[in-house]
Amino acid sequence: MQPRVSVNMILQATSVVFGVSVIEMRSHRHHEVVVRARFAACLLCRELTDHSFPMLGRSIGLRDHTTILRAVRRAEQMRASDAEFAQCYEEAKAAILFVSGTKLADLLRDDDAVEVAVRILDAPNSAPVRVSTREIIAMAVRLITLEELAISNLELLTTLDVLAETQSETEAQALRAEAALLIDGIATSLGSLGLANASIPSAPKGDLHA
Repeated sequence: MQPRVSVNMILQATSVVFGVSVIEMRSHRHHEVVVRARFAACLLCRELTDHSFPMLGRSIGLRDHTTILRAVRRAEQMRASDAEFAQCYEEAKAAILFVSGTKLADLLRDDDAVEVAVRILDAPNSAPVRVSTREIIAMAVRLITLEELAISNLELLTTLDVLAETQSETEAQALRAEAALLIDGIATSLGSLGLANASIPSAPKGDLHA
């Protein structure tokens, strides 16, 4: 059976192994045990999911993608130098991989924001009663990711328009490099949204990664 690892599954397993609550991990508390668990969860999410750093930041409850990146780097350092942390990390990872291959994975899956939105539109008057806080968070994460994706696409289209008209090879190379970064970011965001197979535009005039 193909493993199905969700952020919720990672948070639940990490909270049990490290002895803190998921609410504490999503908070901004700086108690050592909470921070250690949060760092472990960030690294596990990075290793076991395809989510982008920005999406992980919103899902875990941290401020931005740079916070997640720092947490991942710190967790890697701690895993290499702190035997207790490394053991807890491996225990959490083993639990996650085991659960991901069982029916319990369905109960711990991340909420489907689109499914929740459809349910709300089907019966809008009862939405406040039928939507959980976790589902609201899932919709908010997806909405913000889609908004950022739309902005990135607009920036890419603008860059490609300028690239198509430029006469300077030096400027064209700079624009290709900029477009390549935007395309990589768009591809990552699409993967985070479960749209990894969606097609994205290519820039003209040469290899973007040159």
